[in-house]
Amino acid sequence: MERSLLTLSALGLALVATPGWARPKAAVQYPEGTRVVIVGRVSSQPRNAKFAHERKMQVSVGPNRADYTLHLNDAKITGVRGGVGQVSDLRDRWWVRAEGRVMSDAKRIDVSRLQVLSKTADNLKGTAYYRAGLPHGYVTAVAGSRQTMPHRR
Repeated sequence: MERSLLTLSALGLALVATPGWARPKAAVQYPEGTRVVIVGRVSSQPRNAKFAHERKMQVSVGPNRADYTLHLNDAKITGVRGGVGQVSDLRDRWWVRAEGRVMSDAKRIDVSRLQVLSKTADNLKGTAYYRAGLPHGYVTAVAGSRQTMPHRR
């Protein structure tokens, strides 16, 4: 009886220690006001209202495609070739880089600058903002903090 219990407990520990069974690490929640940079793929472009475009959009980041809402009220937008961009130019599945501050919700960012990096995933690899361990994008705090999410595994 003791032997079978030891075998079962050892099997249970082996399953828990296996990476596939491990719980994913909790994402870092940056406090309100933290300056961040986000590199991700547009998952919901600004909607076209009757007389103007919506001034916010969603960007997915990480292998689980966590959505962050980017508020573009006073954002300076730069196009792929460095020219001035407009909110109406932004499209789904494009890669962007945004700088801004975390709002009251950790997944909302008030953007001051937004740059369109590329229109395809492959082109992101050729930019200065591509990180080999984070091919699905990332959010990182600036001003000396080295916290990055999602965490590298």
